[in-house]
Amino acid sequence: MKFILVFNAFLLLLFTQCITETKEQPQPKNTSKDTSQSNSVEEYQLTYQDIISDTSLNNEHFRGLFIQDNDAFIAGSKGTVMTYNFQNQTNIKDSLGFQYHFRDIHFINETLYLMSIQSPAALIIQDQNNDVRINQEEDSLAFLDGMDFWDNGEGILFGDPVDLYPYVTKLTADQKFMRAPSSKLPELALNEAGFAASGTSIDCIGNGVAYIGWGGDEVRVFKTTDYGESWTSQNTPMPKHQTGTGIYSLDFKDEMNGVAVGGNWEYPECDSSKIYTNDGGKTWLLSKGIQGYRSCVTHVTEDTYISTGTNGTDISYDGGKNWQMLDTIGFNAIQFSEITDGNINGIGVGNYGLIKLVQLKKK
Repeated sequence: MKFILVFNAFLLLLFTQCITETKEQPQPKNTSKDTSQSNSVEEYQLTYQDIISDTSLNNEHFRGLFIQDNDAFIAGSKGTVMTYNFQNQTNIKDSLGFQYHFRDIHFINETLYLMSIQSPAALIIQDQNNDVRINQEEDSLAFLDGMDFWDNGEGILFGDPVDLYPYVTKLTADQKFMRAPSSKLPELALNEAGFAASGTSIDCIGNGVAYIGWGGDEVRVFKTTDYGESWTSQNTPMPKHQTGTGIYSLDFKDEMNGVAVGGNWEYPECDSSKIYTNDGGKTWLLSKGIQGYRSCVTHVTEDTYISTGTNGTDISYDGGKNWQMLDTIGFNAIQFSEITDGNINGIGVGNYGLIKLVQLKKK
């Protein structure tokens, strides 16, 4: 992991005040009486451990999180980039030397990708030779929401509409950018856009399949089956309202089975904030059990998913059909790595310097 150690001496000065301030809200209600779970699954409890005590990070909000094998990559609102190694239990903090507000981070093919939302929005790429390339959007109003990659190194970067149609750009394996033409994309409603709460409202899976979640006047999911060359859309039953309401995160177990979560960050105690599909996004159904605004969902193992938001962290053991609360502690983003001794290790990140090692332990 020589590259990680090198790039980790090159990235730490980039924080721009987070634009969303969280408020204390009442605990979310259980909006359904049917929260039964299968007796055949292993049930978990969530434990936490601090992995960094740097008080200089207390005013930084962390949303970018990516885990690959034994390494976690973390990015914040003032430009801080960190790595944590699960095996060695060590963390390294760095900076690129620029002031960027990062919302998403990925490390693939020995290349680091960092997505910034400030104006002008930018994607920063650092290759294995430590060369840094900054790709700024020409339109100063462009707002990037997230990115993801397939195993072949190709990826999708997407954001709010630019030039009156969805901003969906394919990233080739050799780091070229190709924006999808409007003729290959569904039309957006007047006030329909994406959300950059954790950079996870896009998921690239399998051979050329990807899903993107939207919100606002419509709450839909876009899907491609040809590596972003063309897209279709499907309506969902998640409540639509206005700016700030919709899908903030989605994750798929495979090409057919997935979960999406969201709501409205300004009103955390919302209902009907979780949906799921078992047919590749053709139909979406409302989940039962604990609700509330959630900014991130992640598939853990088998049919187990974890979702998290400002007022709590939940678990589903049946593919997103039913949810129960794990803890009132919430994060902006959460992701898990490998299973050790029956326990599942991960990282949770949030506002005001919140970075914790999280572990799912069998009860």
